Amino acid sequence: MSKEAVLMNLSSSIMQTIQARYESRVVYALSFVDDVMSLFTSVFYLTWDSLFDGDFRRNGKAVFQKHYAEIRGLVPSDRLLEYHISEGWEPLCRFLEVPVPDVPFPEGNDVEAFHRSCKESDYGQMRAAFVRYLAVPLGVISSSIAYFLWRK
Repeated sequence: MSKEAVLMNLSSSIMQTIQARYESRVVYALSFVDDVMSLFTSVFYLTWDSLFDGDFRRNGKAVFQKHYAEIRGLVPSDRLLEYHISEGWEPLCRFLEVPVPDVPFPEGNDVEAFHRSCKESDYGQMRAAFVRYLAVPLGVISSSIAYFLWRK
């Protein structure tokens, strides 16, 4: 796979996963009502913005090209493996001088699974925020009203 194709593949994957998360209105809204999401978004937005000067779409490719060039300049070529995950076990094991395992190469970069996992997490955080900010206070208020009505 050419270096340009690797960059395009990486960019596409990031756009469909991390950048989509970065632009998510649900994540942004949850950051106001969930402490964990608030901390996550603070670190996430700061990191993402500093890595890509605030715009992955415009700057992502150049940032990756610069990073790859820096690595190539630091690591001797005989100790550097330029590898794409789609190549499987063979080049990786050859580089590491180990036998190829008798198990299939893992395929964990599934965009649909990523989005499904994010939706499940978001739903759990929304439910917890609902309980914390609406259900509990409404329960306290209705119990108080019932108590005062019962005392009369």
